[in-house]
Amino acid sequence: MASNAHYNISYPSSLKSFLVYVSLLIITTTHAYAIVTRTTDNTTRTATFYNNGVEIASQKFSANDHVLKTKGTIPDGMINEYDERGQVLCLWTYQNSLPHGPVTYYYPDGATSAIINYAQGKKHGISKEFFNDGSLMLEENYSDGRLHGMRKEYYRNGKVKTIFTYKEGNPFGEGIGKTYYEDGTIKGKVIYNDGKPHGNATAYYPNGFIFSTYSYDKGILNGEVKEYFDNGVIKTLINYKDGILNGQFKTYYSDGRVESEGYIKNGTLLDSKHYDAHGQIDIPDKKFIPTRIQTFIDKDRPAD
Repeated sequence: MASNAHYNISYPSSLKSFLVYVSLLIITTTHAYAIVTRTTDNTTRTATFYNNGVEIASQKFSANDHVLKTKGTIPDGMINEYDERGQVLCLWTYQNSLPHGPVTYYYPDGATSAIINYAQGKKHGISKEFFNDGSLMLEENYSDGRLHGMRKEYYRNGKVKTIFTYKEGNPFGEGIGKTYYEDGTIKGKVIYNDGKPHGNATAYYPNGFIFSTYSYDKGILNGEVKEYFDNGVIKTLINYKDGILNGQFKTYYSDGRVESEGYIKNGTLLDSKHYDAHGQIDIPDKKFIPTRIQTFIDKDRPAD
């Protein structure tokens, strides 16, 4: 049998006031964190900040994205930056009017393109960049705005592309600067000292044979430079002194026979001989510059 009973429920007299408080809290919280936005002009290196469409602050950035100057006050918390289509371009974290914490960048499809960490307006900690399929493209570490520690770049297949170790913004360490082919074989390596190439720099063919060796002294070419054919036979031998072509040079055929030889002083050719496949001089002009040697001369010629 159906019941016609009615039940009366009594609420505490303070409940209405509590619900009003919660509603105001939600509105206030939404108002505080949802409407602060940022736009960036990369030409002038300036960022402008808006609250509910009203400009409240601006910042000037350096070429490496460090804050140089702030005008106005930027609220703490998350700040969205949108592209011209209204999609989220990146999501910033601010504290004391400075980037502080992770900044996340996005591809147009919404996938994460990079995560960069800041501390008081400077890059600090691990930063990562990604391919649009989510695989890692770059991983590097910053300390007080400067590269510090291992920096690794990757191919899309996950193989390492380059490895460099940095100290206070400069490449650092013996034998640390390395590049790789997409299959993981070594492509090149260089020794650094105080941020400059120092010692031997070696490049390799994909088959593992040496492509070239360069000798550096504190960033300046000094000594022999050798190039090789992909069968391991020497191709070119040339000398530098204090960054300028100086001394004897030779070029070779792929079977190891001498193709040309001569002498350069302070970047100027003084004498040259060119041989045919039988070892006979075939170009009588002693000022003839072999193509491979001309390439080195062109590299050293100052730009107009």
